[in-house]
Amino acid sequence: MPAGQPVHSAGRAATEPRALRWGALQIALAIVVLLQVWRIHDLFPVLAVHGVPILATVTAVALFALSNASAIWLRAELPVHRKSRRTGRGFVTPAWLRG
Repeated sequence: MPAGQPVHSAGRAATEPRALRWGALQIALAIVVLLQVWRIHDLFPVLAVHGVPILATVTAVALFALSNASAIWLRAELPVHRKSRRTGRGFVTPAWLRG
């Protein structure tokens, strides 16, 4: 049965989930993980072309910069630091670091 078509069972209609598709950014990030973290090019010397890990990283960063995800991430109002509930000051130094 094609994805997204109604499925009739137990007297009510349900829809099957659509298949998730990989975008260019996800593919680039998967390649970066394979090359930088798992070092897959050391296992398969055919993939050991000079500059491929750096090229994959630059491509992933460029795709992220051009995607909508980067705009959403940059617009998010993320706290730079968290204030202490007790003192009301930011960047609270733990007691063991104070000396």
